[in-house]
Amino acid sequence: TMKMIKMFAFLQTYRAIRKLDKDKKGFLSRIEFKRLIQENYQPEATAEYLEDQMDIYDENNDGQFDFDEVKEAILSILKE
Repeated sequence: TMKMIKMFAFLQTYRAIRKLDKDKKGFLSRIEFKRLIQENYQPEATAEYLEDQMDIYDENNDGQFDFDEVKEAILSILKE
């Protein structure tokens, strides 16, 4: 169900940020976000595809991905 997918996305986001946010600032850099997607969800993704995804989910265009931006990306991938 959609509720379970959203809960899973929330948990995955929390784990991803804790694991990949090495400097403990509470967000992922573009490099960390790219690593998250490639290593966990879309290993076959091209560099161009990943750049497009980063542009889509970096809603405020600050080059960083906060919890909500990461969650939305994960949720979108899980829906595919």
